[in-house]
Amino acid sequence: MSALESRPVETCDVCIVGAGIAGLNALFAASRYLSREQRVVLIDRRARVGGMWVDVYSYVRLHQPHPMFTAGNIEWALGKERSYLATKGEVLDHLEHCLDVMRQRVRVDERFGWNFESEEEANGIVRVTCAAADGRVLVVETKRLIKAYGLAITPNEPLDISSKRVRSVSPDFCDVRAGDMRESDAPVWIVGGGKTAMDTAHALITAYPGREVNLVAGRGTFFSSRDKLLPSGVRRWWKGTPLNTVGTQMSRRYDGTNESQVQDWYRARYGTFLTPQADNFLFGVLSEAENQTISAGLNDLVMDYLEDAVDRNGTTELVFRSGSTKTIQPGSWIVNCTGYVKVTDEYPYEPYVSPGGAVVRRTCGRPFCTYRHSWGTSWDTCCSWTN
Repeated sequence: MSALESRPVETCDVCIVGAGIAGLNALFAASRYLSREQRVVLIDRRARVGGMWVDVYSYVRLHQPHPMFTAGNIEWALGKERSYLATKGEVLDHLEHCLDVMRQRVRVDERFGWNFESEEEANGIVRVTCAAADGRVLVVETKRLIKAYGLAITPNEPLDISSKRVRSVSPDFCDVRAGDMRESDAPVWIVGGGKTAMDTAHALITAYPGREVNLVAGRGTFFSSRDKLLPSGVRRWWKGTPLNTVGTQMSRRYDGTNESQVQDWYRARYGTFLTPQADNFLFGVLSEAENQTISAGLNDLVMDYLEDAVDRNGTTELVFRSGSTKTIQPGSWIVNCTGYVKVTDEYPYEPYVSPGGAVVRRTCGRPFCTYRHSWGTSWDTCCSWTN
């Protein structure tokens, strides 16, 4: 008998890998079909429920009104207006609340601090193997496995640059509103054009009025306008376009070959952006007021990609992919806000459902989607197999 086979094995009716919004929505669906006596094992590599929200930078806020971000139909207990954009702490509190609600429906045993390693499916049973940082191994045998670790987003490290005269940081390890950043009045160069960069620029511009804040935006990103899609207050009764209507409009314009034209139409109709050249889109949402604050507060906006920061002949320069350079003040800060969502082959392609029918592959965290973003189908469709 091998060492692995001799280890104690836990058994359960459903095992869910991932305790972020995707995993909690999977748990919500499972809790509708399982009885109070049945057992779910919830596994996550982090120390608590919350997924990427555990790691992400401290000043992050939701893109959308907070009631839209939940597990199933569990309501928030925040007591704020519908349009309020929840903070990191408030989101984590709500996700913990969601787990508490579902603990009342079904037995949930959390196994936090475990990395998913592999699964083996045979004879209607899935054997799940996980490992802890200290070398311990956890083995779970389950009737159903949901792999709900989403995009496996990890914190951004500071950029590795050559210059010794600048400070390279990232929002995940440096709160730009406090500490050494607050004590310094040196210019800040934000690298990235997505939502993290917009949040960071907005935080800096509002926290330090008049401070030099610059943005290196690559191709630039355009965002969905929150005012056009998700208007707040009484305006939501006569303004705004429902998301399903937007989807219908896009579908009618798409002929299978004209992706760029459809994107241009969406950008002109529902988008907001810092520059007319911005053409990258990753489903981020930004209000017109936030956009105007950032635009007015930026000292310089560079539409290029940063390659390095170097010290040359007594000066410090940023070096861009195009070959151009820009002299910056020694002591400047470089903040790495490049994308969290990275193209990777870490997770090879897998079918939605395993050949044996006991494993559902990576899930989407959106409660209005099925697994792998099959839009428009109810959770009953994709989770009825848990019964």
